[in-house]
Amino acid sequence: MKDKIKEKIEKLLNLSLSSNIHEASSALNKAMELMYKYNLTEEDVKRQSIITKHIMCDYYRLPRWLISLNSRLSNLSGCFCIYQNGNKTLKIKSKFQITGKESDVQNFVYLSEFLTRKCEIKTKEFIDDISGIFSKKETTFKVKSFRYGFINGIYIKLKKEQETFFMNSNPDKYSLISVDARAKEAEKYFMENNDIKITMDKHSITIDENMLFYGQKTGENTNINQAVNKQKYIYLLN
Repeated sequence: MKDKIKEKIEKLLNLSLSSNIHEASSALNKAMELMYKYNLTEEDVKRQSIITKHIMCDYYRLPRWLISLNSRLSNLSGCFCIYQNGNKTLKIKSKFQITGKESDVQNFVYLSEFLTRKCEIKTKEFIDDISGIFSKKETTFKVKSFRYGFINGIYIKLKKEQETFFMNSNPDKYSLISVDARAKEAEKYFMENNDIKITMDKHSITIDENMLFYGQKTGENTNINQAVNKQKYIYLLN
């Protein structure tokens, strides 16, 4: 009987990834109710373990905006993220290493792919809008600032959704573990199981504040309901 309940909860959790916001919300609430009723955690349902996934990139040296985006998304997903630049001479491409619970890592990969495309589309639209107005150097500077602003806007939007979810849920009833706690657990696991010297990124950038603000507002106004719905799934960890 309990196996059938677990199977039903798993199907509901998968359904909570639906792009239909009402269907996703209904499935998520039903899954939470069943988990509470039968005293089950998501780990009981999924038997998840912490994993590390290597994500190869088509760059020898990672662009700063992509590092910024993935760093923020790993934080939102409850994962620990490091990156390593490649070597053009040796034809070695750069990569990200993402550590976390299986569903958290899966969520990060989805968000990264989805929002990288969104960022590229909105940046291209911005470049088209200012084409021919500024010098090549000025255009590059403004595009860089816009892109960072867009990433800020997307992060603010997703973070707000995350905080609203935890604020409106009952931790005692549903045994929710915050994203920050999961990220710390993932970092601890990585450090205990890898003998890698990690250097903190202290890179600073110069920004056009007006373009940064414009990019941020563009990010905040961009429709990312699909990404928001996907996020809700990972908040049900024991």
